[in-house]
Amino acid sequence: MNCVYYLQKRLEEAGIPHDLYSLNGDVRVKEAYCLRKRGIFWEVYLFERGRIFNMHRFLSCRKACDYFYDWIVKASGI
Repeated sequence: MNCVYYLQKRLEEAGIPHDLYSLNGDVRVKEAYCLRKRGIFWEVYLFERGRIFNMHRFLSCRKACDYFYDWIVKASGI
């Protein structure tokens, strides 16, 4: 099973609103927690007011997804 698909399911089960995140780096909102594949890296970051903050890069999709999940759950207070 694809780790991003698994992450999506975990986020849905945790009740994280879809408008808080983007799992493909496509940000058409003012603010979102983002995960994207770029080159050899998986990038996790906060997109806010047209800028990227708190960028973290991972070589492993699994590690990026685990970090993303923990970060967004903590930030959302769930």
